[in-house]
Amino acid sequence: VAAIAAHRIEKISEQLRRGPTTLPAIMSSMCVDDESTIVVICISVRHAELSSRLSGRRLMLQVKYGSPGDSTRCDSGEVLVPFPSRPPSAKFVGRKTASEQTPISVDFGTTCLFLAHHSFESWVRVRLVSAGPLGSRVAKADLTMEPMLNWVLQRDLTLVGVGAYSGVVGSASISLQMVAMPKGDLKECLAHLHAQRQHGSFLTGFTSFVAGSV
Repeated sequence: VAAIAAHRIEKISEQLRRGPTTLPAIMSSMCVDDESTIVVICISVRHAELSSRLSGRRLMLQVKYGSPGDSTRCDSGEVLVPFPSRPPSAKFVGRKTASEQTPISVDFGTTCLFLAHHSFESWVRVRLVSAGPLGSRVAKADLTMEPMLNWVLQRDLTLVGVGAYSGVVGSASISLQMVAMPKGDLKECLAHLHAQRQHGSFLTGFTSFVAGSV
């Protein structure tokens, strides 16, 4: 117990030495004035193509920025994965119909805003989790990259099932951009986008995000 407490104290002390390490913290910090330039990582998840095995599940999307154990997280709102439409003839057919094999499109429309860190090496981890207090993982995808200012990177990530959902269960379409602006301007942008403050990030809708700006 003493060792665990000492480790926590050491971690808190290290965080205090490093100063604000998340976007909400630096936006609230009185030590960082409005003229200071803030570099932001914008990760947008537009939609996902999911297997019909996930039909009927209420899911959330978690976006993590940073290496395991030293990352910040952003949680989307929950979505209900619909059941595929089946033609009347399907009940007379023993095998799966084409509609059951076709991926189901689910719109997340989520943009997560993080404070950029060079030490994080732009490690992005996407997790599909069950909605609710337990939030068990359903699928995952990882991406490492080296973004440059005002450069938009778009990727389709393969979602690999976890636990009961083995194999590939779909894909997620994401875009990533790094932008820099004065803290005062960023405050106005966050207010204009009605961004929701989370523990280590801000969340806003994808439709509010415009390539080339926050």
